[in-house]
Amino acid sequence: MKKVFGILLLIIGILFVLVVFGRLTSLISDVLGIIRIFDSNISGYQRGDVFGGFIYWVLHFLVIYFAFKFGSKWIKNKKTSTNS
Repeated sequence: MKKVFGILLLIIGILFVLVVFGRLTSLISDVLGIIRIFDSNISGYQRGDVFGGFIYWVLHFLVIYFAFKFGSKWIKNKKTSTNS
């Protein structure tokens, strides 16, 4: 059963990586937008928008990391030795 979940996690990880490539311009603008937070000419709404975009990408990459970490871990064959 763990192999099935491992394969599903790897598929989810691959889909999330494809989303990164599809939204690369949004990623760059959201990460570089953090500099705009310290500008005094933007409103609170704009600061929240920039911060929310940054948090989205952090969570997105965390999902990718954990999907590949646990997905690859769960599909490996572990040979158990019995002590008889």
